Amino acid sequence: DKEDKEDKEDNNNNNNENDSTSNPDVICVQECDHYYDFFEPEMQKRGYFGIYREDKWSPCQKFSNELKDGLAIFCKRETVELVGMHVSTTAETKEQDAKVLFARLIMKKSLTRQEVVVINAHLESGQSPDKVVTRVNQAKEMCSRLNAFCVAQCSNINTVQIVVCGDFNATPEEPCMEHLRGRGLKSAYEDLETSNSSKNGEQEQQQLEGEEPFFTTFKTRLGFFKNGTSKRVSDYIMYSAHRGAKIVSRVEPQQSGFGEGVVGLPSKTQPSDHLCLRSRLSFEHPVVATPTSNGGAQAK
Repeated sequence: DKEDKEDKEDNNNNNNENDSTSNPDVICVQECDHYYDFFEPEMQKRGYFGIYREDKWSPCQKFSNELKDGLAIFCKRETVELVGMHVSTTAETKEQDAKVLFARLIMKKSLTRQEVVVINAHLESGQSPDKVVTRVNQAKEMCSRLNAFCVAQCSNINTVQIVVCGDFNATPEEPCMEHLRGRGLKSAYEDLETSNSSKNGEQEQQQLEGEEPFFTTFKTRLGFFKNGTSKRVSDYIMYSAHRGAKIVSRVEPQQSGFGEGVVGLPSKTQPSDHLCLRSRLSFEHPVVATPTSNGGAQAK
């Protein structure tokens, strides 16, 4: 399972004394199996409700026809109200399916009842050129569906905030990430990812000096277009910086100390090959979106 967490605060709710990154308002999980018989009841015990989108092309079916995984969004009942959701089910092939789950949320402790759309996404895996093309097409489709969802469901499209979490299977310089940044989204770990995107010679020098580039997944895979042991960025928490959202704090994922001789995750101390991302967002000063010619507004 892969997990991304984000806590949200509004300008009328800035007095949270707890470490919100360890007690988040919203949790997004990719490749979540045993949702109904484990995750949902366990999260309910901890004060959360959940929504789930099953992957009809789940690789779990290679091992059992009864076991599938999917995308899950868990929200804290005390602070978050679910007022809408969308599950895309129109794709006819695995390659066409940008696995996404949309949730329209209201932050209950905000005096302005800040409206937030959270998207949990899991884009196509693989490093071959055709997979790169598939991911950028999936990112474009996700943005198109986001705009339609906001126009159809959001009470005020001018002030709604957007958060996209997930495993995009893409490095920061890939076209699909460029497309998302071009829509106004910014990564919570952008500065660390930027250091990864330096010239190869600089990265090689870093590694010679004992410095590892920042990574969110650590695995060993063999085969065509697979480069053995790999540490790279492929997971993101992205937020609507163009609408005034800001990062208040974040927790950098574990980068070392996985155990002697570990050449990939999961391990005895880390239950997934992807690392948990955690950040706290503020929506203090929403930026009003630019109206479109049809009287609506572009939810980028």
